[in-house]
Amino acid sequence: MKTHLSTTINEDHRIVTNNSKLQQLQYDIAKVGFSPKKVVQTILTGSHKSKLRGRGMDFEEVRNYAKGDDVRNIDWKVTGRTDELHSKVFTEERERPVFIITDQCSSMFLGTKEYLKSVIAVESAALIAWKVLAVGDRIGGLIYNDTNKFTLPPRKNKSHVLTMIDQLTDFNHALLNSKVLKPNDNTLGEIIFEIKKRITHDYLVVWISDFNQYRSSHTKDLVALSEHNDVILVQVSDPLETNFNPQQITFSNGDDQFQFERSSEKRVKRVTNHFKEKQNQLEALSTNYPITLLKLSTESSATHQFKEILRKSR
Repeated sequence: MKTHLSTTINEDHRIVTNNSKLQQLQYDIAKVGFSPKKVVQTILTGSHKSKLRGRGMDFEEVRNYAKGDDVRNIDWKVTGRTDELHSKVFTEERERPVFIITDQCSSMFLGTKEYLKSVIAVESAALIAWKVLAVGDRIGGLIYNDTNKFTLPPRKNKSHVLTMIDQLTDFNHALLNSKVLKPNDNTLGEIIFEIKKRITHDYLVVWISDFNQYRSSHTKDLVALSEHNDVILVQVSDPLETNFNPQQITFSNGDDQFQFERSSEKRVKRVTNHFKEKQNQLEALSTNYPITLLKLSTESSATHQFKEILRKSR
């Protein structure tokens, strides 16, 4: 049975976001000790060492003195303890562009808890964009759905971020009109092809998606991208995907509501196996290559989840 939904759905920021909400995030993220440099180096990379730094000169390590080392960099404390000359090693820091890829495909229009996946993705993109601007790096990105995409080259000004927010809002609202979007099973492959044309080296690439279309065949391209850039995959999921066993659930496409009765065991197994397979592929990608996997859910706001990530990293 289906029933027509009230237009008040447009006013619920958990279902669709708006410009005012995304602009407010610049003040929310200012209260969070989050910066791209810290995320890459200490929060998300795990055992992988980031290739990118900020700006200036950053201390990296102490090692045995080698012929040609600047004597001004000799670490006399370590030298005194070991009776062997040791030098401090510094890495030159540099400004780098940050490129945010945001998925607003039809599979993102799902949420059985507090938010839809599409809203968590958009808010995450806006949070990172505002912070990147605050720390003085260039920000660009690519926003896409099943049928369209919008690309912004990296720049460093507020009007550029506001343009990104306008597009994030438009793409997010397009999900309310199911007639506009036609599911495309090769969207992720097409976006990877687009990225390969635009991303060269020394980028921080943040891809926010449910990666519902990720296949092992995409691994080669993502690994190649990570060879000269820092790559962070932000996976947004809903608890229903990890534990698909509904008795009766009401789904909506934005216009109508549908009652979904308990699935057969075969269907439940098929859905849960698909998610587990995708999850295993993404985790293997993060474990075996210098690619970071960060997991977000629809159970709380993007701001809250970033705060929790930082709290656990301390």
